[in-house]
Amino acid sequence: VLEIYTRGEYNKTYFHENRSRNMLASRMWDDTTKDWIELSVEEKEVAAQRRAAMHNKNKTRYNSLAENTKLFNELSAFCTENNINLIVVVTPVTKYYLKELYPGFKEMFYDVLSEAEGVIHLMDLTDDETYVDEDFNDMDHLGDAGARKMTQSVFELLKGI
Repeated sequence: VLEIYTRGEYNKTYFHENRSRNMLASRMWDDTTKDWIELSVEEKEVAAQRRAAMHNKNKTRYNSLAENTKLFNELSAFCTENNINLIVVVTPVTKYYLKELYPGFKEMFYDVLSEAEGVIHLMDLTDDETYVDEDFNDMDHLGDAGARKMTQSVFELLKGI
């Protein structure tokens, strides 16, 4: 499995001519022949409700939160000990998805960050309004245009560190 993924499948990069971002969209809408940008507002809202409902189930998985917090703390400590800049980038999501997502997730996330050891550089683009529907492949994944936009944002952040 490691050979396939390290030297084979990802040798071309994750996205390539045979695996496009659009091909991997989470099509949570009824007419899956349509692309995200072709959906009506109502279809986008329903798709976002479905996707967020899947993610919102995670709010009660306290053991997973504790384990992931422990792992993040270990990563942060390692970066501090080795003089590595730890940068956390939270990707943008559509306004439809954000409206349906459990609001406590953001607080939980920021609590984990605040308790971690060392310096953490954060770029939270979750509700960045410069990202529009055309930047997404679905409710919570960027398309090519959005990925280019986010890459530029990260590049600008890196110049300041």
